[in-house]
Amino acid sequence: MPSVMLLHLMTLKKLFTIGSVLGALCVASLVIYAYAHRSDPILLRVEEPGNPIRTPSILVLNPFRDRGAENSANAFLERLKQGQCAGSVQSLYNDSPEYRQYICERELRSPLQSWSLGDLQEQSAKIRIYFWNERPGYGSQKGQLWVTVAMHGDQWQVVNYESWY
Repeated sequence: MPSVMLLHLMTLKKLFTIGSVLGALCVASLVIYAYAHRSDPILLRVEEPGNPIRTPSILVLNPFRDRGAENSANAFLERLKQGQCAGSVQSLYNDSPEYRQYICERELRSPLQSWSLGDLQEQSAKIRIYFWNERPGYGSQKGQLWVTVAMHGDQWQVVNYESWY
């Protein structure tokens, strides 16, 4: 009887070892895949059918992606949060002075408190970055805003900003 239990224990150890090796190989494969596809910022995107604003319900970002566009958008949003709207919106393309003033008035009335990355969409030479944001009066709800950035020379520059207030 003890030899049967010993044999059973040895079989379980072998199965555990094999499972551990296979798990490690899967993780290593995912890391290699992500690194090989580092120019793709999104590894997995799942959208709910019928979602009118097409925000993904599952979004897995590539940890090896170039974050230059995101950094530029975050710096822009941080300037808005700090009340530096007038200087920040000057870089926006195709926006009238009236629209820039409208943005600054809305930002003054309902300033950004925090934001988190919600989605990325590449559009030819631009990247539109969607953020979920919190503002006074939102309560537990989060609003959506998006920042479009384009490469100018060797730097990303914010060229468009839109927000739901």
